[in-house]
Amino acid sequence: MNKHLIIALATSLSLAGLASCGQPQTEVLFNGKDLSGWDVTGKAQVTGNILQLYGPDTRLLLKNGDYTDFELTLEARTVEGGQGSVAFHTDASGKGYSVALDNNRQSAAWWRKTGSLLAVRNVVKSPAKDGEWFDMTIRVAGKSIMVKVNNDTLVEYIEPAAPFRLPAHEQELLSQGTITLTADEGCVEFRSINLHQLDCSKDELARQQANAQD
Repeated sequence: MNKHLIIALATSLSLAGLASCGQPQTEVLFNGKDLSGWDVTGKAQVTGNILQLYGPDTRLLLKNGDYTDFELTLEARTVEGGQGSVAFHTDASGKGYSVALDNNRQSAAWWRKTGSLLAVRNVVKSPAKDGEWFDMTIRVAGKSIMVKVNNDTLVEYIEPAAPFRLPAHEQELLSQGTITLTADEGCVEFRSINLHQLDCSKDELARQQANAQD
């Protein structure tokens, strides 16, 4: 058999194995109909298949969510200066990390626009516009966090073994937990929220932390 054909077949088989190994079915976290599956604090509703959160102090916590390594994909938009966030590895205590949803150029916190990994990696220029839908991907694999908006990578962060945290942010660490959505001001909307669990090996964790920078 031709040597190049053998290499191509071996590569294809390897890629197929990677695609199928440890790849459970995607979970649909928002069904497009109602708020079932979420604990709601504040004002939230579903209108025309769109999940709407109105600030201030509105939070949706995913019931029975317990995730470690995953890829979370969602379609969102801010409306009339709406500001909020998506948190992961969290619970009712508020632990874990949060990713900002803020496309308001007039907001006081100009340094933490949509896609910012809050208190860790800030995005100062919003990658999306207020009132327009955008795609967001949050990927957590081992100690690595990646945030994309409209397929542009905004954050790539590897949590060190002993990350520096100010007292106000000491709970912002990777562990495991559920997902929360918040609206702190105005209106934040979602029309799809899906999660795909991943599997990260111990060897990969060691490689990541060898290159970690806080």
